[in-house]
Order: sequence, then structure tokens, then C-alpha cells
Amino acid sequence: MNEELGGQVKGLQAASLFSGAAALIAETLWVRSFSAMLGATVEAAAATFSAFLVGLAVGAYLAGRVSDRLERPALTYVAAAATSLMYLAYWLMRILDAQRRD
Repeated sequence: MNEELGGQVKGLQAASLFSGAAALIAETLWVRSFSAMLGATVEAAAATFSAFLVGLAVGAYLAGRVSDRLERPALTYVAAAATSLMYLAYWLMRILDAQRRD
């Protein structure tokens, strides 16, 4: 494997790791938010998990339709992962700020 390809593979592995971590953190935050609204019940966790899986399915469907036309799909994936991390950081800061005020 040449150096350039090895660097691309490592970049994709890092993007996969961080996007997966972001998804787990987001799901945990959603469970906590739904628990505050609905109570800490199985239904609240099931609603969160269902919404998460529907989001994954819709995202995979849309990305699958677009990915064949992309010139650099790996770069698009990394950009999408970075965007989701920034979005997650924004909401995490809002939640932590709200908890600090209470």
C-alpha cells in the first residue's frame, strides 16, 4: 500500500470513529432529553432508539443515491462527519448551559 492511500485509509478510519462516537453521544443526549419530558421509561428510550434508527436509514438512503455521482465521496463523508460533530458540540453546549443555570 502506498503512502498516499495509507493516509486516506487512516483518515477514513478516524472519521468513522469520530462520527460513531458523535452518534452515540447524541443518542445519549436524546435519551436524557426525552427522559426529562416523558419520564425515565422504556417508552422514552424506545422512542429515542426508533428515531435514531430512522435517521440512520434515511441518511443511508439519501447518501446512497448521491454517492455514485460524487467525485470524491471520502471527502464528502469526512465533511459530513465534521459537520455532525460541530452540530453535536453546539447542542451539548446548550444543554450544559441550561443545566448550569438550573
